[in-house]
Amino acid sequence: MMDFGGVSFRDKEIARLKFIMTMQCNFRCDYCFEGGKSFNHLSADDCVALGKKVLSEMEQKELTILYFGGEPLLRFRDIKLITQVLDIYAKKLNKKINFTFISN
Repeated sequence: MMDFGGVSFRDKEIARLKFIMTMQCNFRCDYCFEGGKSFNHLSADDCVALGKKVLSEMEQKELTILYFGGEPLLRFRDIKLITQVLDIYAKKLNKKINFTFISN
């Protein structure tokens, strides 16, 4: 299964986009229910393309992107690239963009 996480336009002021970066984790918790599941993630290029599409088509003037997953910082290089490219693109469109992540 390939999943990017989701996009929400419900808020009239801020659009929200969630990228599930990976389901891999750097912990080995005994109680973990995610262990052993397979998951195909989007490439950095796919995330950038999706982010650009959302930015160009959304009515809101602000977008918040959430990096999520098992441990999203395992893909730090991709997060850095996506963030840099989309930040520049948002400025060209005169839109505000925020980046957040949930980490272990």
